[in-house]
Amino acid sequence: MAMARCYYVRMDMTLVIVICAGLVAVAAIAVAAVVLVRRYRRSREIFLKFDTMAGPCRVFTIERKDGLVRVMNVAGTMQSATYLDDDTYCDLAYSYTRDYDCMFFAGVPVRDVLVLGGGGYSYPKHLIAHHPETFVTCVEIDPVITAIACRYFFLDRLFEEYDLDENGRLQLVEGDARAFLEGSTERYDAIVNDCFSGMSLVDSLVTREAARLYHEHLREGGIYLANVIGAVEGPRSRTMRRILRTLASEFAHVYVLPGQPDVLSNCDNNVVIATDGDWRFAGAIMLEAWELADAELLLDENAREENWTVPTGA
Repeated sequence: MAMARCYYVRMDMTLVIVICAGLVAVAAIAVAAVVLVRRYRRSREIFLKFDTMAGPCRVFTIERKDGLVRVMNVAGTMQSATYLDDDTYCDLAYSYTRDYDCMFFAGVPVRDVLVLGGGGYSYPKHLIAHHPETFVTCVEIDPVITAIACRYFFLDRLFEEYDLDENGRLQLVEGDARAFLEGSTERYDAIVNDCFSGMSLVDSLVTREAARLYHEHLREGGIYLANVIGAVEGPRSRTMRRILRTLASEFAHVYVLPGQPDVLSNCDNNVVIATDGDWRFAGAIMLEAWELADAELLLDENAREENWTVPTGA
């Protein structure tokens, strides 16, 4: 009986050794996989600097909880971002750009979209990939920015993957956004304005004259959306209120989708909405013209005198 017990013990020890060896092998494979993944990630981490019309542009990679993100920083301000995973490069990395989709959730019939300001072309890429019914025209003044978007933000890949040269769903226009509006007769279901120069708004695109152009270029019930950095209420809301008052002089309804709905006095990226249609936008604050009566109307002649820089502490 003693010999039999020793035999079984030897068998148990052999099994333990085999199991341990297997665990070691699995652990080694896991470590190797992690190393390869990190090497692959590092191979996509770049830091480049370019000279653009708006100032120095830096392209680099950051790691967030939701994955690796390549960003475009122009004149010290984050202007665009793209995920680096193959199946997410058309998803939106910034919450305010995701808010542009409020027009689809509201049921606005959107087919033709004009996007003012290309940057890394985040929202045009999203429209092409996630809203196959849309045709997009994007106006970008700086060819260097578009070249950067093609090379480092997958715009060239988008054209190939979605056969855009053949179907014409994305038209790239090089030029000034205001000049484009003044020289065009096309009408759109939606106009998205994301034209920035650093942290400053483009003054020619926030005046009553510009609002009139947006109105003229929208189809009945169409929608205008703009990214406005500032506070929705409080002492730092002057810029926001003037822009809303100006849009209210041309459109029946104006709204704000706040970047920080719980703290409206903080400066953030907010989506301003103007339309004549009776649409409803979840989470948006609707403002009546009388609520904005004390704000100054922006005109071409006084907008150029305005300091659009976001207040310190934003």
